[in-house]
Amino acid sequence: KEFNTTSDVTMNVTNSYGNITVLLRDQKKIEYTVDITVAANTDKKTTDLLNNITVDFEQSNNSVSATTVFKRSLSGNKQMEINYTIKIPKNAMANVSQKYGKVNINELNNTLKLTCAYGSLNLGKLNSKNNSFNLSYLSHSKADYINYVTLDIRYSSIDIDVVNYIIAKGNYNTFKLNNAGTAHFETNYSKINTQKIQKIEIHGNYLNADLNQVDVSSVINSNYSTINQNIQKTTEYVQLSTNYGTLNLKNTAQNAYVLHAAGNYFKLKTNYDLNYTLKSENGNQKEYKINNGNNQNLKIKVNGNYTTLNLQ
Repeated sequence: KEFNTTSDVTMNVTNSYGNITVLLRDQKKIEYTVDITVAANTDKKTTDLLNNITVDFEQSNNSVSATTVFKRSLSGNKQMEINYTIKIPKNAMANVSQKYGKVNINELNNTLKLTCAYGSLNLGKLNSKNNSFNLSYLSHSKADYINYVTLDIRYSSIDIDVVNYIIAKGNYNTFKLNNAGTAHFETNYSKINTQKIQKIEIHGNYLNADLNQVDVSSVINSNYSTINQNIQKTTEYVQLSTNYGTLNLKNTAQNAYVLHAAGNYFKLKTNYDLNYTLKSENGNQKEYKINNGNNQNLKIKVNGNYTTLNLQ
């Protein structure tokens, strides 16, 4: 089905039990190609299953929509695939809703609003500064480049190669960022892995975070968590507030720093000689202030009860 449109039209698609592929084109047209495949153990059941599936198309104002419709509710073990290939103008917006299937998008220049459950993502370049995803129960999902995205995400894993700005909220997730600008996480029971990042802020509990290269700053508020972070020459600020946590801080660049750490049942461990300006160990209450080296551009602040700080 093909529609004549404007260059900045909004393309909408809602589907279940199949894949959605979105491609850019130089024409002011949207083209939907829908392949429906069904299987059953008799011809009659196959025909009934096929006749139960239709696609509704609608065009209004500056929007075109396609929706997979099941005339009767589905039950039992049904073998079917409804696969969309959609060609859109290169400056079009896209609203994609998918359940039980994969979303493939090679590139988008305008906004992507994406809802996906029980499937996976294969995303290329998303150039807009206004992308938003609602994701649940996804696996093997990846993106090559995202300029800006807000994620409402749960029970999912996602791997992003390059992202300039990301805000992620939701629990029971696995995040992997290879090269990131700014990241903000509000999550519990999750794993966060970053290879290279400028600034990161994390709020949540029961986390495992591996921050391999933080170039500017990290601010973390987390309980019952393990945080591993490598400091770089350019790192300016590290802040951790935690109870029952462990912070493994590796000063790979041997930066000079100012450190203030305090808490009940707090443990400070290191193999280095430290220049204490305050070392207070009053019963279970501990407080340490340390000035190590000259030109101390790095500030480290740790507050935590039942917490261990390992300086490496």
